[in-house]
Amino acid sequence: MKTTGEQKRVIPEYTRRISVPQEFRHLLWDHPQGEAPLEKIVHRLLIYATFDSIKWLMHHYPEITYKLVFKYPDIPRGARFWVKEFYNDKR
Repeated sequence: MKTTGEQKRVIPEYTRRISVPQEFRHLLWDHPQGEAPLEKIVHRLLIYATFDSIKWLMHHYPEITYKLVFKYPDIPRGARFWVKEFYNDKR
């Protein structure tokens, strides 16, 4: 993650609102109604969730997850690794 200099704001690309699965609602505390933009769901799952959550993401949204993992600089290195592995296995 870049810590010095000017940081550019990341513009959301996937703004379609979808229903948040029950097991991930605790990660989207700012959307208590149960719907959130797709990009926000993927981003929060990649930052805070577990290995099984990454598998779930790659099963449901493989292309979007692969694209977003390189778009945000704050996603942990381990999450990036597993997304790359799952994406390459599917190809």
